[in-house]
Amino acid sequence: MKTSTTSLVIISVISILVMPASIMESTTMGADVRDSLPISYVEQSYEVNLIDYLPSTLYDPNDTSYQTSQLSSIDGIVIACSIPDGCPEWVNYDGTHSAPEGDLPKLPIDSEGIWVRGTPSQVGVYTIKIQILRVIVDIGIFEEFFRDSSGNYEFEWIISVAPPISSFTINMLAGDTFSYTATTSIPSLFTITSGTLSKIGLDLDDAKLSGTAKLGKETIVLTATSNDGGPPRYASQEIKFNVYRMLDITSTLPAVSWAGETYSTEFNVTDVDPDSMDEVALSLNDEAIHAGYILIRNGETKWTLSRNAAENVEGDVDVKVIASTNAGNIPQSKSMSTTITTYENVGFISEPTNHKGPVPTTVWLVEEDNNVWTYTPAGAPADVIFSASNLPSGITFSDGELTVPTSVPIDEATITITAKSCAGGTEQIATQAVNVKVWPKLVFTSEPTIHNIETTVDGRTITAHAVAENYSNIIWDMGDGTNYEGVTEIKHEYAKPGDYVIRVTAVDDLDRAASFVYPVTINNSDSGNGSSIPEPDDRIQNNTDGEDKSLSLSKFIDEYGLTTLIIIGALIISIYGYSRHYNIAIAVGIILLIIGLLHLLR
Repeated sequence: MKTSTTSLVIISVISILVMPASIMESTTMGADVRDSLPISYVEQSYEVNLIDYLPSTLYDPNDTSYQTSQLSSIDGIVIACSIPDGCPEWVNYDGTHSAPEGDLPKLPIDSEGIWVRGTPSQVGVYTIKIQILRVIVDIGIFEEFFRDSSGNYEFEWIISVAPPISSFTINMLAGDTFSYTATTSIPSLFTITSGTLSKIGLDLDDAKLSGTAKLGKETIVLTATSNDGGPPRYASQEIKFNVYRMLDITSTLPAVSWAGETYSTEFNVTDVDPDSMDEVALSLNDEAIHAGYILIRNGETKWTLSRNAAENVEGDVDVKVIASTNAGNIPQSKSMSTTITTYENVGFISEPTNHKGPVPTTVWLVEEDNNVWTYTPAGAPADVIFSASNLPSGITFSDGELTVPTSVPIDEATITITAKSCAGGTEQIATQAVNVKVWPKLVFTSEPTIHNIETTVDGRTITAHAVAENYSNIIWDMGDGTNYEGVTEIKHEYAKPGDYVIRVTAVDDLDRAASFVYPVTINNSDSGNGSSIPEPDDRIQNNTDGEDKSLSLSKFIDEYGLTTLIIIGALIISIYGYSRHYNIAIAVGIILLIIGLLHLLR
């Protein structure tokens, strides 16, 4: 790059003209005619940066490292604006100052561009001309920017000012199909002169705007240019498209919870209009409100449905969340509903029974051959599942039943039964500790015995003492219908004289018994020792079957002897009488009569 220390001043003359097309053509001869600048509209603010329309040899917007800096960074560069007679007043020349060659108003070229601004007040076609003048010939590296030796370099653009724009607003939902065919009073060509249709999913085909709308907001200007062979005429429509999201709720409500725990679930709703806040409102049905459910907004799209622990009680509640919006004057509504069941907390509703323990969960069992004890726990809620741990050998838990065999003793063990359920949405457990022990059965290593009965008699009163071993209870039968129990010594008075048999029975915990009998005779005497106490008969012995054979024979004779003798005597008399031995028969009859009388007098 060649460097010069010579100062450089470039003067640009801007001419803004309003003239017929024939005059425009003669005026632009010899100039570098550019494309038309954007169309302006009556009573609509207009602004354009002319730098964007300069040739790339002078200004390349894509190459800011070289040419752009040459245009925008040299001190003293100015644009002189020529204002011919009849120029509209809508052009803004703020910031003008004197130029070296005259009193033409000037606008500075700065790093932001060369701006034409204003608000046109009438329909027309305007020409803007820029003339770059070389005031110093020897400019080194800038020589290539100039067309001829005169130093003149001229640009020209056209601005068309159209009638005021008709404005429309179209509100749609993303996914809607849109179609609009423009018509004009004369043949026209249609173009989009402002905005980008593709941003909202639409395009222009001849006179038809169509497509599937997508989320966004875009204002476009549809311009019609006459195409009937006459002078150019313009008409425009401003269409503001607002494309909103379709309202939706993107979550579901959990249908279960646990009583006494806070119910809380987050869910999302669509941000229908990203440019607005709080355009979506949510509400609850009356049943849910009365049950204590509330909605909490956490953000533009995030909400929480909640019910505090105190109000979250067991039972069913129908809950409906309704989302609604009127964004873009398009009514939308969406809802989600469910029946929320609140379950009672996991727990046991049963305790072990049919055992000998002091409390229900302390299970005491006694060894018993060929027998088992079972316990089937019950709990809540209905789907609770049971398991058991710390099971000692021999004890099982299967299909929800605890089984304890009692055929052998089992040392004390604490078994933990666990109830588990996920009915409320999360896992809950409860435990029941059961202390189990199978005690050994009570076995006697000896049997009960009655060694002796010692008695003393005073008149009709008898005092007796029994000597016994290995017993748990003693029962006295005094022979006159009187019984005593639980004592080894008794004192008893008989109501009348006679022969009595005293029976003493010793019983152990297994209900095994041993008996001892002792006969006594109470005489009809009021003085002295009126009782006869025979010596114990050697034939009277302990009998674990509860009967003494000699005692049974004596009792039989006492009760049935007379009858037996009469029967036998009758048989003998009959036999001898039949054989005609009448003396013998008479003698036997007399003997039997005497024996019977003696027995009655006893």
